[in-house]
Amino acid sequence: MLAGFEERGGQVWYETPAKGLITDDKGAVVGVLAEKKDGTTIEISAKSVVIATGGFVADEAWVAETLDGVQVKAAGLLSNIGDGIKMAWDAGAAKRGEDVHLLHVTKVPGDLSAFEDTGWLANTSLAYLPITPWVNASGVRFANEDLIYDRALTTNAVVAQGNFVYTILSQSMVDTLEKSGAAAAGMNENVAMGPMIEVAPMNSPWANLSAMLEELMKQDAVFKGDSFEELAKNAGMDPNKLSSTMAKYNADAKAGKDSLFGKRKEHMVALEEGPYYAVKVIPTNLCTLGGIRINDDLQVVKNDPNNYAPIPNLYAAGADAGGLYSDHYVLLEGGAQGWAYNSGRLAGASAAANALGKEVNLFK
Repeated sequence: MLAGFEERGGQVWYETPAKGLITDDKGAVVGVLAEKKDGTTIEISAKSVVIATGGFVADEAWVAETLDGVQVKAAGLLSNIGDGIKMAWDAGAAKRGEDVHLLHVTKVPGDLSAFEDTGWLANTSLAYLPITPWVNASGVRFANEDLIYDRALTTNAVVAQGNFVYTILSQSMVDTLEKSGAAAAGMNENVAMGPMIEVAPMNSPWANLSAMLEELMKQDAVFKGDSFEELAKNAGMDPNKLSSTMAKYNADAKAGKDSLFGKRKEHMVALEEGPYYAVKVIPTNLCTLGGIRINDDLQVVKNDPNNYAPIPNLYAAGADAGGLYSDHYVLLEGGAQGWAYNSGRLAGASAAANALGKEVNLFK
């Protein structure tokens, strides 16, 4: 794509970020202000401008503001800080979809760099165990833990509880995972994630798990207690609520039926003897999915609900353009990428037609 673009006279100006839009006295966009690496500001005249800066996932304060204060760790491109969205708003653009996010995976926080080869087993694998009960910060179970087979569902469920949740393990479960893997602990279906064939290894040892839990305890990412009451106190949960939650969970596990959420009976594994661990699980965000209101020609429209008339010469695509999604990412792998490709193509065609003063036929 880049080679074809340059063959046709296109230019890519690296290390020259846009800083603002240039508008005329009628509010039409007529160019872009940019800054070169040496600090020089340049003005670029343009008959059409397309905003495609990838959203604002790296601005975690902004993300929290749109999620009612919930903190979500950025897992996407840290260069995506929403600068294009703000430029459009400054030019009078209407807002749409600012609160839509690709809440994508969960993880266990903490620095396990000392465990170079096995750190992922604690940071990632522990956040994808359907055989453990998950509880919120009060100590109350809130979902069917088989949700972990769908990353978007899982992360939305965690965000609904706040900044974090806990997954609860017994010492015997930790020992089994470390010695034999998740299948021996009761897990009966593999979790795959892109290139990771086994997110939570089924039949291979989780090496160094005990040592990694001890390290995470020093970082307040894992808590331990000989009883559920002691565990709750150490983790800041309500002791009565956690004890009641675990009594119900263990009774259901022994009966082979999850009477609260309907989790498959094979994954209802009782946690009877202590000590116990509460492992903190946090949500991460791959990208944001909106901010600028557009029309069906991918034109950015004015902030006037009585008439969303287009701002002349301005277009938006990809994660900057709002409206494709409702309140969260569609449960379809590649949905955001497909939208990026297609909206970019459509915005480019509309921008080219506007600049050239003639129709662009995308079907030739």
